[in-house]
Amino acid sequence: MTTPTTYNEALEVLKKLTAEHSSQPYFKKAEIVVSDGFHGVDLWVDRVEWKKADLAFKLQVRINRVPVCYVMDG
Repeated sequence: MTTPTTYNEALEVLKKLTAEHSSQPYFKKAEIVVSDGFHGVDLWVDRVEWKKADLAFKLQVRINRVPVCYVMDG
């Protein structure tokens, strides 16, 4: 059983992902989401620009226990 993540844990991951990706052409937005007691982060990216950046191999589905979802747009 996994321990639920807190808002503050998700906020730290949100800050990290925003710092790493916000200046890139594929970045659209990032936000904290809540589901079943877990706080996670959704990172919205432009599909075409994301593929150009060839970052699929670097996807992390959890950062410090916080679930991360990459939402492809377009």
